[in-house]
Amino acid sequence: MTYALIGSRTSRKSALYALLTGDRRPFAEDEAERRENLLRFHKQLTVAELPGIDFLTPESSAQAYTRDYLLIGRPDGMVHLVRADALREGLRLTLELLELGTPMILAIDGIDPEQGINLEVLRGALGIPVVAVDVAEEDVEELVQLMDEGAGTAAGCQVYTPDAERALQSIEGLIMHDILAVGLPPRFAVVRLIEGDLAITRLLALPQSESVLVRRIISGLEQPLEIPLGTALGEMRCEFVDSILGRARDGTGSPARPRPPSHLLLADWVVALPLFALMMLGIFWVSLGPIGGGMGRLVAEFFDWSRAWLAYAMRGLEWNPVLISLWTDGLLGTLGGFLSLAPQVLLLQGAIALLDASGVIARLSYLLDPPLRRLGLSGAAVGPMLLGFGCGVPAILAMSRTGRRGRRLATAILPFFLCSGKLTVFAMLIHLL
Repeated sequence: MTYALIGSRTSRKSALYALLTGDRRPFAEDEAERRENLLRFHKQLTVAELPGIDFLTPESSAQAYTRDYLLIGRPDGMVHLVRADALREGLRLTLELLELGTPMILAIDGIDPEQGINLEVLRGALGIPVVAVDVAEEDVEELVQLMDEGAGTAAGCQVYTPDAERALQSIEGLIMHDILAVGLPPRFAVVRLIEGDLAITRLLALPQSESVLVRRIISGLEQPLEIPLGTALGEMRCEFVDSILGRARDGTGSPARPRPPSHLLLADWVVALPLFALMMLGIFWVSLGPIGGGMGRLVAEFFDWSRAWLAYAMRGLEWNPVLISLWTDGLLGTLGGFLSLAPQVLLLQGAIALLDASGVIARLSYLLDPPLRRLGLSGAAVGPMLLGFGCGVPAILAMSRTGRRGRRLATAILPFFLCSGKLTVFAMLIHLL
């Protein structure tokens, strides 16, 4: 019996694999490969560690390998490791994994007793075994016992609304023959088809007659929702996660965390994109216009005054002119030129941080994910691309989470984003010409 060990790149998945198997060799997360070994405590069970993944829409060849292994390799069970401090994000992937129909165990790592997470509530809501582990303290005995007893499937897990569930079941019945012909899990295939997954759509290759009927079912549900059904399904998963987390905290049934205003304001990309463009114009006006530019000029004037005062004092002490130039033009001149850009960069980055905290960037990333995937990127690239207006170096480094191809595209595209430093250099070159 083989268990696939799944988790994000930031989870302690490799450390858990070492505890379960005794294999402490480093694992290359960026390579499209897995490693397998027998469970140290049970020689009839095999654990296969897969490259880290945050959701079942792959962004790199390694993540595509993880999804393909889960779809084609069909392990006997899955162990999904989730960090307790990132439980909300981890449970979203849990819901996607449940649609594969493979038995699964949810392992939550590093639960703080003060967090008061009621595992019984999670077990009842998800319909699968949920266990607390502590990789740092090597506390995995309960997980090993559950693996020996066998994982569970999502019995009675109602994620979607009744209308959406009926639509999904209708589409499943309509194209079941096509789904079975390619060997995909029915629920996973239908949800991915609705959400516009190009790989799954091409693999199914539905006849024209079935495509028309599927489109009719989707349109019938989209009219009352007033948003694309694929977007609505993602929102239902998020709301389901918020609901069960609200009930799981201390077991008191406290309400779920309220959705940010951006959730309703940016519900549709037709409204979201123009509104976001206006927000960015306002941010650029504040950071690069009168406020940020004025603060930068004040800093530059301060350093100009400091250079003149230091040069006067050093000439009074009869210093060598070369040393005077080194201190005034070299040190203070360079430092002043750098710090004069700091107000603009700080204002821009602070405004982007506010957008991120308000949920605007997350919402925009979700809406732009389908078109960006046609370019080889994903919605996760929106944040780093906005960061590129402040400074290109951290933006390129932040692109590491978008996969290998995303990093290559970022290296080619982000240098053309005009940050404050580039604008200063361009202005100087134009003045010289």
